[in-house]
Amino acid sequence: MNRLRRFPVAWAVVAVLATALGPSLAAPEVDDRHEYVSDGSMQGYFESGEAVQYLRTLRPSDFEPPFDDATYFKREEIQLQEYAVVDGCDPTSPTIHFPLNQSKTLAAFESISYCRDLASLSLWNCTRCQRPEVAGFVVEDAVYDASWDVFTYVGYFPAWNATIVSIRGTNSHDFWNWVEDFDYWRSKYPLSYPGAKGAKIHSGFYKLWAKSALKANTTAAVQRLVDKYGTNQTTYVIGHSMGGAMADLAALWLKFNLSLSDVRVTTFGQPRTGNNQFSDFFGKMINHSWRFTHARDIVPSLPYEFLGYYHTAREIWQRDTLDPSSPSGVDMTYRVCDGSGEDPTCHNSVCHYGACTSIEDHMMYLGYPMYTNGSIDVPC
Repeated sequence: MNRLRRFPVAWAVVAVLATALGPSLAAPEVDDRHEYVSDGSMQGYFESGEAVQYLRTLRPSDFEPPFDDATYFKREEIQLQEYAVVDGCDPTSPTIHFPLNQSKTLAAFESISYCRDLASLSLWNCTRCQRPEVAGFVVEDAVYDASWDVFTYVGYFPAWNATIVSIRGTNSHDFWNWVEDFDYWRSKYPLSYPGAKGAKIHSGFYKLWAKSALKANTTAAVQRLVDKYGTNQTTYVIGHSMGGAMADLAALWLKFNLSLSDVRVTTFGQPRTGNNQFSDFFGKMINHSWRFTHARDIVPSLPYEFLGYYHTAREIWQRDTLDPSSPSGVDMTYRVCDGSGEDPTCHNSVCHYGACTSIEDHMMYLGYPMYTNGSIDVPC
């Protein structure tokens, strides 16, 4: 039985002690301007699926927990009507634009990485492969390394003129064992890229990416696609859970070693990959990066910040509320967090120092299942 479940009170004490240690662990001062996009019942306010919402500057007290959902979402509804809708997505601009539909499509691709029938995945005829949003994708390579239990697939998506690298997370039946492994793989590995002075990454994620078959095979597959489709295409590297941390490393590796000019990263429920210097370096090298967190997902809290780890930006916090008018019965709302990587008013507002332990929130992102196993009837 894992330590998190066995000693919940102990973790609460750790949180109190860490907070009391002083300025070194205090939350950074950040710009409190945030941007919201609502999916579901709010969709009628948008002129297109890629709509973006600009919001006024809010007081920090507007977002202090505990949240009152009725007030929270009513305020958001008013703001959605109050400000102009803008199409177009360019995360490098001063005003952040959030590509909702694109992110959903990438979540669909990542969901497929959990399909265990590699033959049908490689032929792109698995159940999840039949979704219209991923139609036309051509698999270049699918690699499973049983010794490390890691998997990735790489292919070309004509609709976007893009290469997509999808890295799978932890199998759900191994989840708690994986959480326990953080205790044994907590050392940091230094990066050797130019300009990465002081940047260190979790040694476990480094080993999973660099020591397994993923690194060599992914590099070769992406190079073949560059040779076939040219250098003007975009490369999307996506991952869920530990696959998200590996996606960070894969994106940097591909950018430096294949001289790719347009590498973008989208992750779902990823843990902290490295230290603050790594976060800064990653942000300078990868201009387009979205890191999704979901409600009280346990994994984005790991490894703990007070151990010297720090998230990459930019976080998108997904929160759910019951909505009978929505086809799914749930209205998913996405909040664009600040550029610090550790926004104290997003996932950290309820989950700092291990306060969250939800596996369910970890297994669903943007409406797509990020798991499949024999005990859960999820078509794949």
